[in-house]
Amino acid sequence: MADDIFDKVFSVFSRDDTGAGDQKHFLRQVQKALSTNKYGKFYKLKTGDVDVSFAYFIYDIYRTIVPVTSFMKNPAQLEKIRQITVEAYLDKASFEIAKRLRPEVVSRQVATANPQEYTKLLQADMAALTAAFDRNRTLVVNRCYALISAFCTFANFDFEGFLKKFDPGLKMIQGYIPKFLPLKGSIIAKHLEAFRATAAPLNVDGDWKTVFAIFKTALNGVDLIPFEQWQSLVLALRDVQNSGIMDLICQETYKDPLWQGKVVKIDDNLVQAWFEAKRAEIQGFIGGIADNQRGAKVKSLANAIFGTFDVTRLLGYTVKENAPYVKNGLDGLVHAAPLNYLSAFMEDFIEKELQDLCDILLIRGQWTNITLSREMSDAYNVLKDLPPVILEFDENLADTGKDGPRLKNALFRVDRDKSQVRYINSITAGLNDRAEEIISSATGALVVIGRHLKQLIDDFQKKPNDLVINWKELGLVSKSPLLERMQEDCKKVNYFVQLMQISMA
Repeated sequence: MADDIFDKVFSVFSRDDTGAGDQKHFLRQVQKALSTNKYGKFYKLKTGDVDVSFAYFIYDIYRTIVPVTSFMKNPAQLEKIRQITVEAYLDKASFEIAKRLRPEVVSRQVATANPQEYTKLLQADMAALTAAFDRNRTLVVNRCYALISAFCTFANFDFEGFLKKFDPGLKMIQGYIPKFLPLKGSIIAKHLEAFRATAAPLNVDGDWKTVFAIFKTALNGVDLIPFEQWQSLVLALRDVQNSGIMDLICQETYKDPLWQGKVVKIDDNLVQAWFEAKRAEIQGFIGGIADNQRGAKVKSLANAIFGTFDVTRLLGYTVKENAPYVKNGLDGLVHAAPLNYLSAFMEDFIEKELQDLCDILLIRGQWTNITLSREMSDAYNVLKDLPPVILEFDENLADTGKDGPRLKNALFRVDRDKSQVRYINSITAGLNDRAEEIISSATGALVVIGRHLKQLIDDFQKKPNDLVINWKELGLVSKSPLLERMQEDCKKVNYFVQLMQISMA
């Protein structure tokens, strides 16, 4: 009946000579359809009221689904349902993979498994699970999840607010008897329109048995609501919707025979969204494994070089001074740890040990290849020039420095003035760039020195010597056996280069 009216209305309103008279004519057709509709009792044409019988129809629906409304608003439960829905359509082998990739399982394994091997296993499992979802399986899962989404959307509809239009004192407690009164269509039309849009996606022919089995699994064996009640509810809803009564009431209330209701858009692409989230989750675990490995390696190298992991030699550009930036979600002093390592390495090793060794090798040594000698000398000079550069950089962050007071004042105001975030980040970005330049310069010079020390060690052990021809003389002026000294210094230089590379990665 409603479809026939729509066809007639659109055919006439598409003409060029359509006027107000035609609209009145088709509104009379709407009114006639209302009077003959099987659910015509829901609306009183003479008064323009939505009848209490419609309120009781909504009330019966709400009483059926009210036990699930809180469940459907729980993000953790909904995420559990998404997981179960995906897994419900997997074969046994793929299901076992999905179980291994659950976050609680991965978290336990990360703590005890071999990092490299477990990373490879996670990557292989993720690839295998992705391959298990061919086009057909994806369609079936998405179709099922469309029903779940429709159910969740319907359960989250504001039934109580709708019903309180008919009974302002409505209470959803046992023993309360509703006191519904007829209500003008103009008052309830928007609510009716919203209810129609929310109910429309509930496909009565969908696989609701599987949906309710998924709900039961999510609730650890407890039925959400009796399946038979839900089935009866959906059938009743479909009958009301197919009658077109809600469309007719809205057309009559809005005085618009062309009015068409909208349908709530349902999320029906679970597989893609689930896999994107799962990949990000697994990549996060893999990244965490890499970070843990990097942290362990940094700690090991720092202990080997300095005898401790916690090394602080600067005053402003430090891990401790970076804490307020981290607390406020700012970029902060990102190279504080490696720059402090460098400062300590300069003080403890370069100035005390390497300088003396280079004096012996470069000044007293008789090289056969002056180019190689100059390369090592140039690299050492780069290192020798760095301490005052690092000191000046660090003093810039003191209370009397250029950036120290600016940053301190901006940090004090950042909670109240979010515009300070960009200001602070712009300053620290410049500081971080400069710190990276200093570290890069030092690392490059140390790579050269380490390479030349390795060549000198090899040459020392040759007979005859090709690179330095007076090793015996040099050994006499060294405070310890020269070969062992070069070997130890070369190892320490290489350790420090690794420390910088890992810290800056």
